[in-house]
Amino acid sequence: MADQAKVRTIIDEDDVKSFEQALSALELNLATVQKVIERNAHESLAEDSHNGVHLSLYVMHTKAVIMLCRQLLESNEGVKS
Repeated sequence: MADQAKVRTIIDEDDVKSFEQALSALELNLATVQKVIERNAHESLAEDSHNGVHLSLYVMHTKAVIMLCRQLLESNEGVKS
């Protein structure tokens, strides 16, 4: 498993200090990708259609990962209580 002190987000150069901070950065990355998809939705160039598919798959996968991580955090909090 990766040492948390060596994990960095894509947007920031600072070390990740908590799991919640990593999830927040992932949600910000997801929002950025969704804005790119929305901006390019009107452009239906055939040669770029595969980019939209890849970005859409990234969004679906990232949403699932975020949801799973949030569930794990909640269940972990329940165990600590």
